[in-house]
Amino acid sequence: MRHYFLLLAAGLISTAGCGAMLVPEAASETTSSFLNPLDGVYVLADGDDSGGDAALAMFTQGMFSPLTIKGDVVRYGNLIVGEFQLIDPAFQGNTLKADAWWHEDVGDPGDMTEVAVEFRPSGKFLEFTIFEDGEEGATLRYKRKG
Repeated sequence: MRHYFLLLAAGLISTAGCGAMLVPEAASETTSSFLNPLDGVYVLADGDDSGGDAALAMFTQGMFSPLTIKGDVVRYGNLIVGEFQLIDPAFQGNTLKADAWWHEDVGDPGDMTEVAVEFRPSGKFLEFTIFEDGEEGATLRYKRKG
């Protein structure tokens, strides 16, 4: 499942039907009361698992970078902006874990899927993993911008 995100973004797979639901109006404009020490803007770290493929590396950068964390809302991407709305986020040690509503494209109102997410600081990196239907997906490594 290492290229799960890429397949999803390319429309080759879909999450419709696995817990999908309609996006609430103005969902991404909610104000968070969750004080998140991980707040900030992150970019994909070098070594993005593209296997040396320059075109795939550029696509991955455009789809999943930057990653912006603000409270309980996480947005990612330049080509298409996706969003995770964290549900009851909590830290276990230094790892932020939460269920989340995942909307793959905030510019295209429609469905979203409930997933679990994990943000794990690792040295100078932030590792981000999505779990769907209990299965671990790809882990992306980010570094803080600036």
